[in-house]
Amino acid sequence: MRRFFVLIVVMVMSASAFAQDEDPKARAAELFRQADQAADRREPAKAAELYAEAYRIAPHAITKYNEAFEWEKARERARAADAYEDALERDELDDSRRRDARLRLAALKKQLGYLRVVEPVGARVSVAHVSEAPAPTNVHLPPGSHSVRIELGNCRRVEQVTVRAGASHDLSVACAPEPKPVKPPPRPPPPRPSPTSGVRKPPSTLMRDAGWVVMALGIAGGMSLLPLAQTALDANERWKDSGLTDEAAHTRARDFRTATNVTLAISAGVAGIGLTLVLLAPN
Repeated sequence: MRRFFVLIVVMVMSASAFAQDEDPKARAAELFRQADQAADRREPAKAAELYAEAYRIAPHAITKYNEAFEWEKARERARAADAYEDALERDELDDSRRRDARLRLAALKKQLGYLRVVEPVGARVSVAHVSEAPAPTNVHLPPGSHSVRIELGNCRRVEQVTVRAGASHDLSVACAPEPKPVKPPPRPPPPRPSPTSGVRKPPSTLMRDAGWVVMALGIAGGMSLLPLAQTALDANERWKDSGLTDEAAHTRARDFRTATNVTLAISAGVAGIGLTLVLLAPN
């Protein structure tokens, strides 16, 4: 029973923690509380980072104002100036904090340079403490030379800028966006060969092959004349042996001679057609 009670308590605590993680406002409030504790411990950099994380989850001008105040105590003047400026832009501060933020920002601007990255619009800008801010963007920087990395699609540019205290500097970079890739149309599937399909020959080859076949048939027909011609000769000899008086032998000899001549003519014609096809087939 005791183990069951402990299990229930653990499950309830886990569910409570999960619900707290799921609620952005609750998470931001917890980070804000931790930031206040870090500020009380006189850990301004840690407190500023916690305020910044809380602001990313649930943006509010007071959170950004507290972040700026802690950055200033940590001597991170550029970060403090950016945070004061963001807090004032939200127009959520009370009169006392708004007046204090303006005075502190004005004092910091005299010690810092001001970089305005104007173009290309939509690019990611990284310089000093700023990482991948969307252009156009404004950044406070300590006086001196700084490397500004600009990324837009496949365009990568690094510009060297020099800023002076109390002065502003505008930066515009020619950086065309990456063209959208054109998706090629899908390839059509290869035709499926039918069971009877083979390698197709060109018409000239088919014509030449047909000619050789027809010619072979004509020659074969001519070869078959040999026994037929021999039979015709034998019938003619019998008719002569009868003294040219046997009418039946005469009729037989005449019929075989006619068949021989017709077969010879047909064979010659077929062979001639085949030879013509072979000769007329284009190369």
